[in-house]
Amino acid sequence: MLLGVAGVLLVLAFYGFQPKRWFHGKSGAHPETATDVTGIDQAGVDRIVLVTIDTLRADHLSSYGYRINTTPFLDSLAERGVRFETAIASSSHTAPSHASIFTGQLPSQHGLAINGSKLRPGTVTLPCVLADAGFATAGFTSVAFLNGLSSCFEIFDAHPVSERLYSPAESVLGRARTWLRTKAPSARFFLWVHLFDVHEWKHSEDLRPDHLEQTRKARGGLESHYRYLTKRHGWTLDDGKPSTWGRYIDRRGERVSLDVSGAKEMVRWVDNYDAQLRRVDEELAKLAQAVDEQGFEGRTLWVVTADHGEGLGSHGYHGHGAHLYDEQIHVPLLVYVSDGSIQPRVVDSLVRHVDIFPTLIELAGVSPRRFPAPEGRSFAQLLRGLDDTTTRIAFSERRPVDELRRHSGWTDENVYAIRARGAKLIWHSRGPEELFDLDQDPLELEPLADSPDSAWLRARLQSHFVKRGIAAAESAQRLEQAPQLDPEIEEQLRGLGYIQ
Repeated sequence: MLLGVAGVLLVLAFYGFQPKRWFHGKSGAHPETATDVTGIDQAGVDRIVLVTIDTLRADHLSSYGYRINTTPFLDSLAERGVRFETAIASSSHTAPSHASIFTGQLPSQHGLAINGSKLRPGTVTLPCVLADAGFATAGFTSVAFLNGLSSCFEIFDAHPVSERLYSPAESVLGRARTWLRTKAPSARFFLWVHLFDVHEWKHSEDLRPDHLEQTRKARGGLESHYRYLTKRHGWTLDDGKPSTWGRYIDRRGERVSLDVSGAKEMVRWVDNYDAQLRRVDEELAKLAQAVDEQGFEGRTLWVVTADHGEGLGSHGYHGHGAHLYDEQIHVPLLVYVSDGSIQPRVVDSLVRHVDIFPTLIELAGVSPRRFPAPEGRSFAQLLRGLDDTTTRIAFSERRPVDELRRHSGWTDENVYAIRARGAKLIWHSRGPEELFDLDQDPLELEPLADSPDSAWLRARLQSHFVKRGIAAAESAQRLEQAPQLDPEIEEQLRGLGYIQ
């Protein structure tokens, strides 16, 4: 347990100690410091297309080593641009994670803690900065509960079009393409598209049969794929049989358990997930084609990431939100510029969701001195192939607990994570901490005993608590009284299984 005074003393004692194998920044660089650099050049990019794919764990993209080709378009984007090997989300919950992308702040700073809630008044967001700089702004999302991020969007389209309570990729990107056709070749704009299809992998009625068939054909024999997934996901087997993955709410509103009684059933669920990813990829290719066909002048910057990952049986859990293991917070991050001014490369340095906000401001040619300093630091120098002058440490926060999640088996506590390149500490306010050597144990299956290394991470985390004013870090933050939500959004969240 971290104690306030003792924690501060630990900060003083360990603040300068950095295990070399965990940090790979420029020699002598201090954690969380950076020098100002220009963007790709002084002019800045002319357009930004930000794509967020809900519930996408990085290791199900073939560009991140997945054995089957789930995403030919995204793979081509990775080949032509920059792929970040280790990008970390600030939360494993949808709206808080998106808010961190848009503000460069952690959930405890921007205040958007749960789906359907809003940012703290006065919070500066990416679309507001870009709109002030003369960019047209449009957001097309699959769900209405992200409307807390609608500020400064000239167009914000977040209306589900079916009884599924979310808009499928075909609809979201179709509306985005229609908007693109209204823009002149010289237009400067920021376009955000959010896609929810992968999130709904448990609902077989949402799948397109052609994508499911393509997925099954690509993965080959069931047994070989099962063995592959067992190792890749670290599936827990009891006496040779799969353990439970937990329960979910089906479309009838009933809480049911996932059938993971054997290899066939387990692979079937993953096939569903991969098929939905294939669907999203196919539709994104059409969006890229529409951008090309408009013949826009200058440069278009593409940024593709996920808000968080998904359990898919890792740590015995099917979903997201309850944990801060890497299958939940390690997300893909791809960056591409249409004129080739960013050379293709893979970047090993750790980056974070909170770094996207200052990076895009810089690449757009907007002076960051006009706006409050975010938690994140620009990684533009990494895009340009320069040494990283910032040795980043990623902090992630679990969303607060409420009654539904208590009934769903969540631990009734605060959970935070601090992650360096090769090590990670998950801190529980009412349970033992978990320390992992990610070089030796990337699936986080074997927590280590206490050590001087863990003391350093613990001290850094306590420093973070003090710096960010998280005064009650040791007592669970509860949502005994949920924030007031719009009735329509509340009903949609209930239908999607987020609230009771």
